[in-house]
Amino acid sequence: MLSARGQTRPSSESLTHAALYALSPEIKVVFHVHSPVIWHEAASLSLTMTDARVAYGTPEMAREVQRLNLAETVPGLFCMGGHEDGVVAYGRDCQDAGQLLLETLSRAGGLLRP
Repeated sequence: MLSARGQTRPSSESLTHAALYALSPEIKVVFHVHSPVIWHEAASLSLTMTDARVAYGTPEMAREVQRLNLAETVPGLFCMGGHEDGVVAYGRDCQDAGQLLLETLSRAGGLLRP
């Protein structure tokens, strides 16, 4: 069960985040970012992509995350097929998930070099 309280409404992706946290006790951090560079290169990078028919912010997306069985890969990253530019990275801590996100962005050709 997911509950929230306070003055700020929870993110529309709270269910997706909760589904990830429930997959493994190792998952402590979830980043949801928008990266056209990674998203458009998902196939060429062999990245996991959710079913494009599944809308973000829905219980169906949370079930889609469970279906992907991502617990085997911590840290991990996937793209949201039904949410253009939507990319989710997760891991044991911020460094874990953030490093994977930056490495993936670099592989996708999206890091500027001086």
